[in-house]
Amino acid sequence: MDKAQKEARTCATCGTKNNVANRTCVGCGAPLSGS
Repeated sequence: MDKAQKEARTCATCGTKNNVANRTCVGCGAPLSGS
């Protein structure tokens, strides 16, 4: 399940300028920062 953890880690960057690259991540559609 390393792949799942790797994706979760990538998803952590969601909401940043990388959100475009990580938009494939599940839940990468809403801003995590809440800004």
